[in-house]
Order: sequence, then structure tokens, then C-alpha cells
Amino acid sequence: MTSENGHGHGNGNGSALPMLTKKDFSSDQETRWCPGCGDYAILATVQSLMPELGVPPEKTVFVSGIGCAGRFVYYMDTYGVHGIHGRAPALATGLATARPYRGVFLTEKGRALAQRVRLRHRLVVDVLRALGVSSEAAEADAEGIEHYVSEHTLKAFAQFLRSQR
Repeated sequence: MTSENGHGHGNGNGSALPMLTKKDFSSDQETRWCPGCGDYAILATVQSLMPELGVPPEKTVFVSGIGCAGRFVYYMDTYGVHGIHGRAPALATGLATARPYRGVFLTEKGRALAQRVRLRHRLVVDVLRALGVSSEAAEADAEGIEHYVSEHTLKAFAQFLRSQR
């Protein structure tokens, strides 16, 4: 059985789904990574893992940032969002919020990065709010500040907030 999109699986209308394969998640795009790049192994592993999850490509979205690894979304025959540096976790969060019936999978490193980004953002917002900046302005300004503030300054921000309690 082949569906309208050419994949060998159903369309989510309740009919039985045939087995998915790695090919169902492999696009026709030529990979353009350097020979020996670890991104090849990651791509092959994910393409091999996806059939085991049982989620068809048309119900799958990958979110990436910029750089070589960002090309990942072009090599998967799924939906893909190519965002800007450091914002892939925020894009994925927005997607999960807007489309809650779809699962979001992060690697352990991805979860740790998303948590650090969230905490960094909250810390900057909290300092701005403690200084009297409106919530709306603090959220908007934190989006820029959080990318340029040093770890040293973040520690000072945290110490400042503790002293205000």
C-alpha cells in the first residue's frame, strides 16, 4: 500500500499502518557534509530510529539551528524548521505549544541546553524586572542581552537577585 505522498504508510485516518522504514525518512537531497563528519552517523541513526517510533514522516518535525548540523532538516523527508543560532529549543517549544498533539523529542544534551537557555533568559528577565523594567520590555530586551552576557555577569545577576530577597 502506498499513500498519496508516495510513502508506504497510511494517512492517520484510522486504517492500519504498514511498517515504516529508514527510506521513509530519507530525503532525495544530496548530503553536503565534509568526509568523516559525525553528522553522517547522527543522520543515519535518526533515520534508522524513526521507524521504531512509529510516527509517520508527515507527522514529524525536526527543528535545527544554523551551521553544518542545521542541514539535518534537509536530509530528512519530514517537515523541518531551520532557525537562527541558539533558538532551536525556543522554536521547538513554540511548535509543541501550537501543535500539542505532536511529541517533541530532545536528546539529553538538547534537554540540558534547553534548560540552560531557559534559565539564562529567566535570570536576565528577573534582573530587568527588579530594576523596574516592565514585563513586556524585560522579555523583549532579554532576547538580545542573553546572547551577549558573560557567565561572570550572569553570576553577578544571580547574586544581585539573592541580595534583593
